[in-house]
Amino acid sequence: MPTPSLSNIILTVAYDGTQFYGFQKTPTDSSVDGELEQALVTILQNKVLLQAASRTDRGVHASGQIVNFFTSKNPNLQKLHRSLNQLLPEDLAVLKVKEAPFFEFHPTLHAKAKVYHYQIYSSPTLMPYHRFTHWHIPTALNLDLMRKACSLFIGSHDFKAFCNQRKGLCYKDTVREISNLEIIEVEKNRLRIEITGTNFLYKMARNISGTLVYVGMEKLQLADIKNIISKKIRVEAGITAPAQGLFLHQVLY
Repeated sequence: MPTPSLSNIILTVAYDGTQFYGFQKTPTDSSVDGELEQALVTILQNKVLLQAASRTDRGVHASGQIVNFFTSKNPNLQKLHRSLNQLLPEDLAVLKVKEAPFFEFHPTLHAKAKVYHYQIYSSPTLMPYHRFTHWHIPTALNLDLMRKACSLFIGSHDFKAFCNQRKGLCYKDTVREISNLEIIEVEKNRLRIEITGTNFLYKMARNISGTLVYVGMEKLQLADIKNIISKKIRVEAGITAPAQGLFLHQVLY
């Protein structure tokens, strides 16, 4: 375990997840964790262990991911910030660098809530420059129904029906709390689903987004949402929305 003589450095990072195999480092594929670690080792000339607020999946983006690490180097934070952005690839940037008291900050344990944004382009033709950051829905969506459906997710519920299976994944329970869920019209044809929750199950944000889109397409009715939550059966909810529309927008502490 690190000793209190080490500095606790916090990074706020943003990335375009299109070319990354998710946040977590893998032996063979490019990852956010791997790129950050490599840059830090080059600068500090020491191994570092990164801890992150969320391990985003392959293709998912972030505008406010929080990462920390411990170091005995006592780096100049401004120089560290500048050096990191000089070394990192163009699709990954450090937005802020700061230091926290050693025992008073952990990016996961001290997080109060996470805010996810899911972006949708609803039009027969997708603008090419949105193809890696939006889910293309080629038909009109019923926004009034989608907004009514949002209210049914608010509060503490068992969200088992919105959790995908994954080998080795075992939750103590699947009860989670959603404090905010709303549909924002960014501009013509562009929508953003904003989801704030204390914690999220595996692919929960994408499954809620997919279910809301099914409501907007009128493949699911408002009455179905309550039944899906109460029955806890994944296949009765909507599709898992594609990764490219999801952004880890902010982590609240």
